[in-house]
Amino acid sequence: MAKLHHSLVEMCMVVGMDADTGLKPAHEQPSCGIRGETNPLYSTAYDAQVLAALSGQVASFPQSGEVQNLQQQVLIDSSVADTHSTGKQTLTKKAKTRRSARRVSLVPQLTMATASGGQQALTLPISNEIITSMVPLCLPDGCYVYRGPLDSHMHSLVLTDIKGNRSYALCMTYYRPFVATHESDNCYNLTLDSGSQTVTSDNTQLCYVPTCVVLMSKYSYYSVLKDCLSSLLPKLKKDPIHFNIYIKEFTLQMAVVPIPPPGTLNVSFHINQMPVIMRAPEDPDKAICDMHLNYPFLCFGATEMIEIITCILTQQRIVFLSCDFGLLTPIMECFMIYIQPMKWPHTYVPVLPYQLLDLLESPGVFMMGCHSKYKDRVAEIPGLVIVNLDTGTVDTCSSLEIPQIPEVPAEEFGSGYMKVKRHFDLLLLGHPSPASLEDLTQMKYQFMIQSQTDIQNLFLELIVTLFGEVSEFLHIAQHHFKREEFLEAQCVEDKEFYTQVVKTDLFKQFLRDRLNQKRDYYVIMEEKMRPVMKDSKGVIIESQKVLGRKSSASNLTIMRTRKASVSLGDSMVGRQPQPSQLYTDTHANFTLPSFQKPFVAGAFWERCIRDLNNCIGNVESPNLRASYLYLRGMFYIAASQPISGLKDFHDLAAADLRIFPTGTVGQVLSTLSPLDKERLSQQNFYKRAEVWQKISERKQNGGYVKVTMELEKVPNKAVDLKEFIKHIQLLEIAIDIDAISRLFISLTLGKTQVVEPDTFSIFYECWKESEIETTLLSLPADELDHTECVLKVSSLIRTDHGTGRLILTQKRLFFLSEGKRKLKEVIRLRDIEKIEKYEYTRHIFPPGVPALKIFYKQEGKSPYIASLKSERNSWYVLIKEMWAGRIIADVQKDHQVIQQAAQNVLMIDALIRSGESEETTHATAVEAAANNLCYFTRRREEGMANLPEETTSALIHRVSPSDRNEQKATVEALLYTPGNRSQGDEDNSPKLWCALGTGKIRVFDASTWICESQFIEAKDRVCCLMSVKGDQVWAGSFDTTIYIIDTNKYTANKRLIDHSDFVSDLTKNSDESIAYSASLNGQIISWNTSTLQRINCIDLAGADRLISIKWIKENLWCCNKRHLSVIDSDGTVLRKLEIPDGSNTGLCTQIDCFFVTPNNQLWTGCARKGQLVSWDAETFERLGTLEVKCRGFSVMVYAQDKIWAGSKNGKIHIFNTITCSHEKELVAHEAAIRSMCTAEDRYVMTGAEGSDGKIAIWRAKFLTQV
Repeated sequence: MAKLHHSLVEMCMVVGMDADTGLKPAHEQPSCGIRGETNPLYSTAYDAQVLAALSGQVASFPQSGEVQNLQQQVLIDSSVADTHSTGKQTLTKKAKTRRSARRVSLVPQLTMATASGGQQALTLPISNEIITSMVPLCLPDGCYVYRGPLDSHMHSLVLTDIKGNRSYALCMTYYRPFVATHESDNCYNLTLDSGSQTVTSDNTQLCYVPTCVVLMSKYSYYSVLKDCLSSLLPKLKKDPIHFNIYIKEFTLQMAVVPIPPPGTLNVSFHINQMPVIMRAPEDPDKAICDMHLNYPFLCFGATEMIEIITCILTQQRIVFLSCDFGLLTPIMECFMIYIQPMKWPHTYVPVLPYQLLDLLESPGVFMMGCHSKYKDRVAEIPGLVIVNLDTGTVDTCSSLEIPQIPEVPAEEFGSGYMKVKRHFDLLLLGHPSPASLEDLTQMKYQFMIQSQTDIQNLFLELIVTLFGEVSEFLHIAQHHFKREEFLEAQCVEDKEFYTQVVKTDLFKQFLRDRLNQKRDYYVIMEEKMRPVMKDSKGVIIESQKVLGRKSSASNLTIMRTRKASVSLGDSMVGRQPQPSQLYTDTHANFTLPSFQKPFVAGAFWERCIRDLNNCIGNVESPNLRASYLYLRGMFYIAASQPISGLKDFHDLAAADLRIFPTGTVGQVLSTLSPLDKERLSQQNFYKRAEVWQKISERKQNGGYVKVTMELEKVPNKAVDLKEFIKHIQLLEIAIDIDAISRLFISLTLGKTQVVEPDTFSIFYECWKESEIETTLLSLPADELDHTECVLKVSSLIRTDHGTGRLILTQKRLFFLSEGKRKLKEVIRLRDIEKIEKYEYTRHIFPPGVPALKIFYKQEGKSPYIASLKSERNSWYVLIKEMWAGRIIADVQKDHQVIQQAAQNVLMIDALIRSGESEETTHATAVEAAANNLCYFTRRREEGMANLPEETTSALIHRVSPSDRNEQKATVEALLYTPGNRSQGDEDNSPKLWCALGTGKIRVFDASTWICESQFIEAKDRVCCLMSVKGDQVWAGSFDTTIYIIDTNKYTANKRLIDHSDFVSDLTKNSDESIAYSASLNGQIISWNTSTLQRINCIDLAGADRLISIKWIKENLWCCNKRHLSVIDSDGTVLRKLEIPDGSNTGLCTQIDCFFVTPNNQLWTGCARKGQLVSWDAETFERLGTLEVKCRGFSVMVYAQDKIWAGSKNGKIHIFNTITCSHEKELVAHEAAIRSMCTAEDRYVMTGAEGSDGKIAIWRAKFLTQV
């Protein structure tokens, strides 16, 4: 019988003293010792021993020598059991020998038979050394005996292994009566008091001996472990004679309790008649939270809380003090949860026993906790931050310089702190008391969950407010954090705080997650709180930052706040909940079968499997089904049915990949017997082995990422194009790969394959010189708007406005007069008519002085003349490039062009400057090198700014879904999802979903066209998108997978992996209860959209290239290029449109797209030429044929009674479905149109192939004006 993976309890320990150990004085006596006792028996601290160590497989009682294989033993009721059960192995006989200095082996070598007939060694899950080292932690204040019984008490521990993995322990200490008989040297023999009258003499005295029962778990279910131990205590006190039986029975029961996976399924059970609920964590990236998070709020004020958080984030040496060991771990664990997603990476010992107080003087960073009786000793240690839970104070060593946390986040936190509800009793004041104890318990539980949610939101918002800007300083491709730029961007008063934080290991781990593009709860909150930029009129705008240049922010309002709330902490905390309005638990509950006697683990697991079979058969929610599959898979493996367990995990991977137990699957596969491996290889679910490999790779997500924060400024050797791109991006000269490639050609003149280090160095120095010049330029306030930055400053020149300097920005040309420092606008770039090089010969300038003449579009206005002398030619090139970029941006409605043109200007300027040095490669052909970088000047001459009037009147906006540091990707699919503005929540704004050929999906706010979110999921291109019931988006990929995206959480944890070929299209029935997916091989699968369960699979005959399916009038319409079939939901072909040979009819025989209009017309688009054919959708009678000049149509949509057909030469052709005529031609893209969608019949969106790679948004209504 195998063990249960991910069980609640890993093992149980008992620490203390009993009849087998006797009392032996501890070698080291506590300095703050006994309390006025004169009797040596009660004033001496004794050595505690490990009395028992148990797991679900083996029970060891090392002091008595009893070891049992629990897998081969049936535990019976203790009322008929003897103290010593059969099958024990006697290791040691004499108590005196056991109390000697030699170490007792906890578990000798035992084996058990396996299902395959082999032998498996039985061991405890924790080594003897670790178990022995835990003894002082279990009794941290020393081990004393007492005259009378003390109250039982509990404290918890956190243990960290060498790899940084944490385990958790709950210690319950109670007192057993023993008769102590003096032996020698303050040593005593102990005899368990049976309850009969005991005669006390000088040698024989009654004493109460501490016994600590410890539950160890890999999971921080503190409250659950406490309830379980509490249920055991009455038994142990009532019947101490059968202690061993009770502890074995208890451990075996606890070892078969599974941990609920993250999700919405709780696990409940009864232990010793006590009901226990294990709440499932909602997020797998968050730590399990099974305690009240308001404990620190009861001890500290907002100022002290901020101080402690600051000390943790800056990695100080922190010591927590309390007069109650039971408070230390819960309080410290709260702070560990508060700083999520950051994780404390250093020494962490919440409970430090008196024997280990010297550790407080060790070097390095740590967080430790100890009893407040030692506060004077702790205060003498330099360099510590002392957090006193008893007084609610934080004392910092005078030698430490701990910075202040930024003021604004601290103030917002203080406001949220005051709104946190701390006391349940205060909530009940003024309201009727609960009618029953059950109601009271339920209300307390709801209060705890509500409080946890409020407090975690409060602190997560604090962390996002502090570090939300970090994402703006990351270079993902190079795993680089631009530390210096990040620090330079902070306010002077905040810089010291961030300077210390960015040096910490805690921050580096946080960076690794960000550089890995981990999409967790932090990213979701950061997106909700992303800064919103508004102009002076309150209009939201998109940032147009140019690398290396600072823009004016005089009229700019930047807000980082939750979109759904006003300030930090308002999301949940700001409302006073009523008792009847507390958190409503939406989690389902799976109740484990009762622990029957005699208890047999295998029979218990079989009952669990039967119960889960019923649950899975009746469940509709895919989230719940995933959790049920997880539990059943674990029980199958524990019950030695690994094939069934792996099958459940295979199904689980499709339902919710977040909870896929990669580690468990790996262990199971590695331990399969040869027979099981053969059986597994024959299973259909396992034959697609790439699924398992794919899951494993996604879970690992790249592994360890090295974070760089400092860069070699320039390469010291020649670099090829690949290395050149890397360096230019990291130095932030440019990030657009196409622009960098042009720069590479300019610096090499296209003659070599590498850029020499001298050329690179001189170019970079010139680029920095220009940056310094523009940064140090002092301009009058409020002259530049928020989107402008200075690109170029001339030397001192003479112009029509006098002597001064010419200044170029992305929008305008300015003149800065010398002396008065008055800034005057010369001209807006869009108002330039033309620019000429000019040799001025009149009396204002010396004859033949090189100058520029700039002509205005405004009639009657004289041209502007600037004598730029030797700078004339470079200024001519720079102004023309920026002017061309501005004109193209206005015509193409593409604001990114402005940023790209500005970047070109900066590179051209640095190129021309560096060309003055003869050491550079391009010095011999500077003009040709500069012209190569004038991309938009060249594109304007080619006609990019000359769009037809019909196109410009219909075009609204363009966006680029590809990152600027990526190659342009094909826009494979587009999907518009309407928002719900009536709720007044910006999160409900309409969205445009964009699927790319790289496998990425990006989401734009359709009201601002700002990219909000990004998913990196598929291994191949995502070719189709579909919205289901408003809360899901389905994405079909060429990696044969359908990804299910939760639109509320922006997570993609569910996937359907039943297709055996590329997924080509998706559709749904009228009420969206059933979805259909198609793959290129003709396979059509129907799915229940509620349960995500497969309903049916159709193999469409003769459909070897099934490219499109649509649900129309209760039937499926299927297009496979050669013909179009109409089938019912069972796959029966109702009718088929087969286009005859084109040589006789003139019709194209390949269909690439089709659409059925509301007036029952079928329109088909030809794949190889510009032919559209309309048919009667019922009879397939041809109604008309229209031809236009293009290479074929790839996609079409319907809007405003018109068919919009996207062609393979980048144009949109619009056809009137009523008159069956061609109406308009729009010049849309520079490459084939690959995707289209409509928005509320008002707008049409188009996406293009990779050489263009952009999305265009068009008005649909303008056509009605014709």
